[in-house]
Amino acid sequence: MALGSDTLGLTTDIIQHGFEALQSSDVVIGPAEDGGYYLIGLSSFQPELFQGISWSTDTVLQQTYNHISKLGLSYQILTPLEDLDEMKIGEKI
Repeated sequence: MALGSDTLGLTTDIIQHGFEALQSSDVVIGPAEDGGYYLIGLSSFQPELFQGISWSTDTVLQQTYNHISKLGLSYQILTPLEDLDEMKIGEKI
């Protein structure tokens, strides 16, 4: 499982739910509100899932879903969360 380091709402409960989801699905994804994801987990090695993705764009999540579909993988989605790619002036954490 890979986790983002810039997601304030990520809890141990969400991570645990991700591990539990991998018991019955090939992929688990925690979608970020910016079009990416803060967590991805795989039950088996699937390097094709990450090929051809336009990283650091707002279409990463949709491209990943498309790859999952093409590969015929099952997936579960966790709670969408906001990540902190950019901090706005005057914004409090």
